[in-house]
Amino acid sequence: MRWAFQESDEKPDSPEGKGKAEHDLRDVLARPIRCALCEHVVTAEDHRIERHGAHEHTFTNPGGWTFDIACFAHAPGCVVRGAPTFENTWFPGFAWSYAHCARCDEHLGWCYDGEGSFFGLIRDKIVRTH
Repeated sequence: MRWAFQESDEKPDSPEGKGKAEHDLRDVLARPIRCALCEHVVTAEDHRIERHGAHEHTFTNPGGWTFDIACFAHAPGCVVRGAPTFENTWFPGFAWSYAHCARCDEHLGWCYDGEGSFFGLIRDKIVRTH
């Protein structure tokens, strides 16, 4: 099942600003997307972006795990963990780090840093609310 999102013209955050809860708090609360485990607001529909021509992607990691992800310019309800790495990146030119829920610490996806930054959040780990 695909989600219906409104297109956003926002540019990705700089690496210094990613994951900060104060960023666009009003927008996040207006159209929230939450952690499926604890219902903490992690991003908003208005932060939807496309990377490589699509908002949603399906990738398989070297361990054989397949992930359906959705891309967002901002995810202020996430904390970013680990040193960015280009190893096995799904987005050439972007290094990845882990993105976790700031409330329950559930792994929600990845933060990608390159020319700007963005989040690839695992579809099964986030829920859309109104």
